[in-house]
Amino acid sequence: MRFSAPGGDGTTSEETFTDRNYIENILVKNCGFKKAGGLSGEMDRPCLLIPSPKEAILFSMYSHTEFLYDKQTKLRIEHLMPHLTSQLMTKEPIKLYPWERTALGIPVHPLKPSMGELRSAVPQIFEGEKILVLTTSPLTGDSKSTRYKYRKEYEELLNRIELSGRSFTDFLLLELSLPQHLEHTKEREFYVTELLFEYFAGSVLRDKGYLVTAPLATFADIVAFRSPELIGELRDKKNLERGGFLAELALHEVFGDVEPTAMEIPEVEEAVVVEAESTQGRTSSWSDREGFGQAQKHLALSGVNYNRAFATGPLCFKTHEEVGTISFDKDGELFFNEGHLEPTDVGSTLRYVKQVIENLVK
Repeated sequence: MRFSAPGGDGTTSEETFTDRNYIENILVKNCGFKKAGGLSGEMDRPCLLIPSPKEAILFSMYSHTEFLYDKQTKLRIEHLMPHLTSQLMTKEPIKLYPWERTALGIPVHPLKPSMGELRSAVPQIFEGEKILVLTTSPLTGDSKSTRYKYRKEYEELLNRIELSGRSFTDFLLLELSLPQHLEHTKEREFYVTELLFEYFAGSVLRDKGYLVTAPLATFADIVAFRSPELIGELRDKKNLERGGFLAELALHEVFGDVEPTAMEIPEVEEAVVVEAESTQGRTSSWSDREGFGQAQKHLALSGVNYNRAFATGPLCFKTHEEVGTISFDKDGELFFNEGHLEPTDVGSTLRYVKQVIENLVK
C-alpha cells in the first residue's frame, strides 16, 4: 500500500511502507527494542527482542498487548491505575478474571494481583528473553472465510513457537488490524492505535526524567510528573534509572535496584497531561474532543492541576506554543516540541502523587 508520508525534514515523499514498519522503527529507535532477523524467519513474522522482562511487563500494561500463556490462553498485565494502587498491592490470592474473547476466539485473562503474587503465579513472565511478535488479526465484521484464514495463520504461529523449544510466555503478540471504517479504503489515513502511542509517549517522557502514569481526575490518556525532589528521591533510592513509569516502582520489589544515569532535572515542578490519537488528522485537530484541542482543554479542567500538555500520534510535525507535540517520522525518529509551561501551581497534584508513591515503595 502506498502512502504520502512526511519525512524527517517535514517534507512529503511517496514511499511504500506500512503501519507495522512504522511501529517497528519507533520501538527500535526510541524504546530499546532490537530487530530479530533469525526469529522473524523462524516465526515467519516480524519479531523484536524486548530489552528486558520488566520492559515486557510495562509494554503489556501500557499497550494492552498480551503474553502468550499456552495454546489456548493469553495474559495481559493490567494497568496500575493510581486509584487502584491499594487494591493492587494487597496480598490477595491471584485471580484470573474472565474476559472477552478476542476476534480469534482465544480467551484473554487480565491479571490484577500485587507484583509479588503475580510472580508467584506466573514466574515465567519475569525471567528469560522476551519477544514481541507483530502479527495481524481479523475484525469483528470480517467474513467467515477471512476469519478462518487468520485462524489457520494463528495456529501455524503457535505451532512454530512450540517447535522452537521456547516457552509460550517468552512471546507477546501485538495484533494489528485496520479499524473497521477504514478496512476497505485503499488510500487510507495512516493508523496506529492510541494505546501504542501512550506507551511511545510514556517512553519519551521517561527518558526525559518524568514519572509517567495513568490519568488521575481527568479523561486524558496518560499523565506525567517531574520535579527535582520527586524524581531525585526515587533515583537516590535506585528505583529509577532516569524517569520511569509508575509501575516500575511496584516492579522494584521483584527486579531490585537500578543504577541511575547522570542527568539534570530542571528546577521546576511539572504536572503534564498527554492526549494520544491514532491518526495524523486527529492528532493535529484543535477540536475539544481530540488532539491538540483536547490536550489544551485538560489544562483548564478543575480537580487536578496540570501546567503542561502534549498531543501525541503518528506523523504529526506541528509546533504550537500552547500544546507540545510528541511524534515520530516514518523512520522512527522522534519529533518533540515542548510547548508552553503554564504558571499553574501544581503543588497539590504533586503531593497526591507522592502519597501514591509512598504506597508503592514502602
